[in-house]
Amino acid sequence: RGRELLPTLPPGTYADHIQPIVLIALLTGLRQGDIFDLRWSEVNLNRNQISKVINKTRRKNPNPTTLGVCKEAIEVLRKWHLASTGSDLVFPSTVTGNRYDNIDKAFRAVLKAAQIENFRFHDLRHTFASWLALGGVDLYTIQRLMTHSDIKMTQRYAHLSPDHMRDALDR
Repeated sequence: RGRELLPTLPPGTYADHIQPIVLIALLTGLRQGDIFDLRWSEVNLNRNQISKVINKTRRKNPNPTTLGVCKEAIEVLRKWHLASTGSDLVFPSTVTGNRYDNIDKAFRAVLKAAQIENFRFHDLRHTFASWLALGGVDLYTIQRLMTHSDIKMTQRYAHLSPDHMRDALDR
């Protein structure tokens, strides 16, 4: 992203905060704001769980929602925790140490370097739901993992590829 290259990084570390944020979005389906608000006190690395109040539903449901988290996401969080600054925020701002407002500039720079066009951070959430659907996970489970109150919203996220539908017919 136009910065001076760092010396070789030790194995198991991240060059910056963008990669683990993107991986957590992709592997958990959490909304950007929920990732920015995520605290270590809400993460249970031993039980593979995140237990937090989901921002979008906090008025209707002010209680924490407990989400199971895949092994890959837990590994990302473990590695990131080793580099943690001691803040309770999982991803504190590298400038202020407070909660991020957005990472749009850095995210766009990564997309540009990767030559990815027409992609938004929220598309990581769509990808999470689509991967679950393509993996044969039922819509009710996807709904719970996405913290949707209405199955109709989940159906909008869980896009199926034509190949997946054809394979279902072949079975």
